[in-house]
Amino acid sequence: METKSQALIRQLKDIKQRKKISYNEIMDALPTENGVPAISKTTLQRVFAEDSETRASRFNYEETLLPIAEAINRIDGGSDDILQSDIILLLKEQISEKDALISRLIDRLDQKDEIIRQFLTDMKQKDQIIHNLMEKYI
Repeated sequence: METKSQALIRQLKDIKQRKKISYNEIMDALPTENGVPAISKTTLQRVFAEDSETRASRFNYEETLLPIAEAINRIDGGSDDILQSDIILLLKEQISEKDALISRLIDRLDQKDEIIRQFLTDMKQKDQIIHNLMEKYI
């Protein structure tokens, strides 16, 4: 069964070959951080190597493959919108993960709230005991 990384690499290779897009064009279209492309030319060449689909797991989907796909989309003008469904799926996965995290955090807050309530109840009882003892002996 083909993974989403393998499918994306295959699509990228197909578009690059059909549109005759060069490595330099892709490098120029990649997002940059402080003027440095997010992906090295060597990594880009490895993604487009002959047997790269078999080594797809070596490439980080979000940090390597998606930026390359975005760059090719920019060059191609979006006529081969290979990213739309992938980005939507990725965003849905991220939302689902964050929802699960929020639920776990809310559960932890509820547990801590119950602990604090119990602590306050205990403190009130102890305060009452101290008050009663002070009245009795003082």
